[in-house]
Amino acid sequence: MEWPKIIYETIGAKHPVLSLIAASLLGAFLFGGGWWLIGEQYKRDAEKLHVTPSPVVTPAPSSTGSATANGPGSVANSGTIGTLNQKSEPNGDQKK
Repeated sequence: MEWPKIIYETIGAKHPVLSLIAASLLGAFLFGGGWWLIGEQYKRDAEKLHVTPSPVVTPAPSSTGSATANGPGSVANSGTIGTLNQKSEPNGDQKK
């Protein structure tokens, strides 16, 4: 507590009103700067916490299209999703 007394004796005792104004301005500047720094840090932290990637939506195919298979024992399926029509049996016979 010795250095504030020395500063006040040097400046404040001679000019009490001016030293009060200067001390108030200095305090306001320091408080405002600290408050601004806290706000900037809050913004940075909020950006990190609230960043959410937008979901990528891909439409589901409406049908699988036609399918073909060659060779004995080949199986080919075609139709819409959920409804498959088997074209041939594994032994090569056609399904009716």
